[in-house]
Amino acid sequence: MNKTQRRATLLGIFIFLNLPAIQRCHSQNPTYQDSSNKKIRFATVNVLTLCYTNTVAMQIPQHEIIRLKNGIKLAREFFWRNSFAKINLNIEFLEIPDFKSILFFEKNGSMIPEYVQQDLNNADIDKSQYGIVILIYPPPIGGGNYGISQESAGTGFAYVNYPVSRDAIYPGASDSVNYHFVFPYVHTLQQGLDVFCYKKSGISSMWNGDQPIEYAQMAGSKFSYQAEILRNFNDYLQIKEPWGEIREAVDFDGDQLPDKDPRLPFDELRFGSDSTSADSDGDGHSDFDEFISGIYRGSDPNNSDSDDDSTIDGDDRFPLNKIFHEVNRLIPDFEGELDNFYLVSTDLDFSTYYFAGGDSLSVKFYTSWDDRYLYISTIVNAPVELHLDLDLNNDGWWNGRDNLRIVADPFSSRLTEIRVMDATERARTLSQNLSRGDAAIWDDEPEYITRFGHLIDERDVHFATKTQELKNMIKIAIPANNYIDFKPESGKKIGVRACFTQIGGHERMWATIFEHYSLFEIILK
Repeated sequence: MNKTQRRATLLGIFIFLNLPAIQRCHSQNPTYQDSSNKKIRFATVNVLTLCYTNTVAMQIPQHEIIRLKNGIKLAREFFWRNSFAKINLNIEFLEIPDFKSILFFEKNGSMIPEYVQQDLNNADIDKSQYGIVILIYPPPIGGGNYGISQESAGTGFAYVNYPVSRDAIYPGASDSVNYHFVFPYVHTLQQGLDVFCYKKSGISSMWNGDQPIEYAQMAGSKFSYQAEILRNFNDYLQIKEPWGEIREAVDFDGDQLPDKDPRLPFDELRFGSDSTSADSDGDGHSDFDEFISGIYRGSDPNNSDSDDDSTIDGDDRFPLNKIFHEVNRLIPDFEGELDNFYLVSTDLDFSTYYFAGGDSLSVKFYTSWDDRYLYISTIVNAPVELHLDLDLNNDGWWNGRDNLRIVADPFSSRLTEIRVMDATERARTLSQNLSRGDAAIWDDEPEYITRFGHLIDERDVHFATKTQELKNMIKIAIPANNYIDFKPESGKKIGVRACFTQIGGHERMWATIFEHYSLFEIILK
């Protein structure tokens, strides 16, 4: 195959994730106007994703390419929503089917940037058109990694190794989407925006995606922290060419959400809101506020009570989720039923599980407290494993040493997991001394036990279960603890994340009662 034929082959499999197709020169971008002079401004960054489908490690099958592309679409929406409609990513996807032997890779498995540059040249691609170039490829060694590679000829390359790590998953249940791919792509893209676009534009850094212990305040983990990075960055409109450019979209009602603009991931037309009214349902929650209510999805702009909890969205602390977060003081009968526990939630935010007859998973989540214990319990109509993260002083998951993780199986007489994450200065110093970098440490790690001892004793935590065909009950009583400075008392706020896995014995079935990886707040009254 000569160079001309090869170039035609590469360009013939260009896939555009944005409609209309991205123009090859910035000056040719279309302008959308109507009779309104009301506009909003947003930053646009052109992103090229190169997918190497055939390496010495493996071939990526075509059906998986489709799943990766659909994951990228979710990532693009995630950036638009959590940047508060300030960063639009024009993402092009290019497959490179040419076989890449071991000679194309560094000893650590990274692709050599000079060879990537050659592929760009062969495809007649001008690197100045893109703020970021992301590589997806199966490496000869390693795998499941992602990050920033070195620069070559002025182009910065970020990378995502395939197969991707399975330690984070975007909520969804379609077979046509690789939901595990979304997080490494989001993480890599955010770092690329920071290093290659905004720093080169002379703008101060975003939070570091690899250092939540340094930056995160009230964020949870994974997508929750990535969303906080985007929501706390204020300089999107300071980007400079050629790394990005500022554009405008029509916003007739002035609610900060564009009316109708196919260049963007979402607008009022696709969101279903009224572009002539800033608050389509009159609930005191503007259409824009509805759109950014959650990190994955918005609340209903045409329903004044999106979660049907009898509180209108404008007055609802959690408009997406039916959470009754004020918990009265009660002394429950721990050995009996849950009649005197306080019901916090009866709804699921997300679930992949359905019974054979089509019935959905049903969950009730309870809490209660007295002067000695915080009580948490669940009733589920299928066997589940409960994963519970508790920020017992509600100071952020990455702060303090009050970050308790409990995993409970209703068919076990003991807790599957109980440990505390210590993110205090002493733990971070220990981590550095162990050459792990600036990081938190779990209290069940041998080095931590040797230095500080356990922060919580499993024998002090009461655990009870009751299993029936359609009623699986888990009850946990967490005691006051001086080592983690926790004491139940009136006015105390606690961060809670509850996730259910192994539903019905199925390894890949899971559900949450709140946004995945985020913590909701309960208040002891």
